[in-house]
Amino acid sequence: MGTTPSDSNAGRVRAITASVEKSPLGDNLWTVKVNNGTRGPITELEVDVFVVDDHGNRTADECGPAKGRLSIPHVFESMLGQALQGGLGAIANQAQGYAGMPTGGLASLSSYGRPMASHLLSSPQGAALLGQVQASMADSFPRVVTAEQRAEVVYFAEGTGEVHADIAFDDEDGNRWLRPFGQPPKRVE
Repeated sequence: MGTTPSDSNAGRVRAITASVEKSPLGDNLWTVKVNNGTRGPITELEVDVFVVDDHGNRTADECGPAKGRLSIPHVFESMLGQALQGGLGAIANQAQGYAGMPTGGLASLSSYGRPMASHLLSSPQGAALLGQVQASMADSFPRVVTAEQRAEVVYFAEGTGEVHADIAFDDEDGNRWLRPFGQPPKRVE
């Protein structure tokens, strides 16, 4: 008994986290995730996403949602090039050891990514897929994240630093919390 609602929630709100990881979709793209690992909703979610330098200091580099700034054709081109280089490139490298196989013939398969992406996206099916990808990209975090759910947004960041995210939210009892990146949550009075 004797504990206040804020004391009883202090342990639970530790399960509300923000994580940031470099996106495989391209350079300067970062996926920011807010995970509500509690059995209750969080409301009034605010996410502050920013770039830091090697010393952890905020920079003036721009950082914002990638939706509308992301070139989906460029992403497809990059992904196809990497897939071709990784999968078929390994086969080509092994095949070069065989007599009569031209050297370098298949080793630069990543250069085929652009024409293949262009062809894929010019087809009706490709155009529909492009539209679905762009429409499904979130441009902001929801104000409410229900129990045991997560939300994520892809961000574009200028510069060479890392992206961090601080979060603020209300727990199910209406208490306000701030969780600076990589630190435990703190109740805001």
